[in-house]
Amino acid sequence: MSIDLCELADVTSIVPGYRSDENTDALLQRFITSESALIPREAGRELIGPMTVPDPPSNPSLPEPTARRFPIDERCYLYGRRVDIGDLMVFDEETTVEVLNPAVTSILTVDHDQSVPLYGVPPTREYQRDTWEPVTALRFLTGTTLGYRTTLRVTGTWGFPEIPPFIREATAKRVILRYVSDVAAAGTSLADSIDNINLAAMFASARDAIDIIRGAPVMIR
Repeated sequence: MSIDLCELADVTSIVPGYRSDENTDALLQRFITSESALIPREAGRELIGPMTVPDPPSNPSLPEPTARRFPIDERCYLYGRRVDIGDLMVFDEETTVEVLNPAVTSILTVDHDQSVPLYGVPPTREYQRDTWEPVTALRFLTGTTLGYRTTLRVTGTWGFPEIPPFIREATAKRVILRYVSDVAAAGTSLADSIDNINLAAMFASARDAIDIIRGAPVMIR
C-alpha cells in the first residue's frame, strides 16, 4: 500500500487565492496519490517502504522488520567491502545482518561493530547529513568473513526515516502542474488562482528536487 508524499493543504498553500471546491479537492487528492507513486520510481528510491494495513482497515502502520537479500560479488570488493542495500530506514539493534553461503549451507551473523552504515548516493559518508537520509549501504571491516558469490541478508525496516521537505513540496508542485496540463488552464477557481504563478519555474524546481535524491536501482535477490 502506498502513502501520499504530501497533503492537500500542501497543494492549496501554493495557490492561496484558491477557494476549496469539493470536486476539485477530490481530483487534487487523486493526483497527489498518483504523483506519490510516480516520484519514487523516477528517483529510483524507496521513499516509503512496505506498509501493513490492519483488519479492519484504518491508518497503515510501519511493518515489522523484513528480510532482503543482496549479492556479495566482485562489486563488493571493488568498492572496499561495500554492499549497496537500497534504502534502510535505520541501522539499529533490531537490524540483523547475515552472510548466507549456499555452497556450504551456512549462515554467519555479522556483529554490528563489524559493519559500518553508509549514507548518500553513491554511499560514501559514514554520517547522516539530514534526518531524512536512509542507510544506503553497509561497509564491512577487514577480517569480516563475507566470501565470494555469497548473499547478504539484511533484516530491517525499509524506506526513508521521513519524507524530505523538498520532496513534499515537489509533489505538491507536480500536482498543480498536472491539474493545469490535464484538466484546465482557465475557467476554474484553481486555474484562475494559478494564473500568476510561474509554471516553468515550478516545473524546474520540482525536477531539481527529485534529482537531489535520484539513485540507481539496487540488485536484490
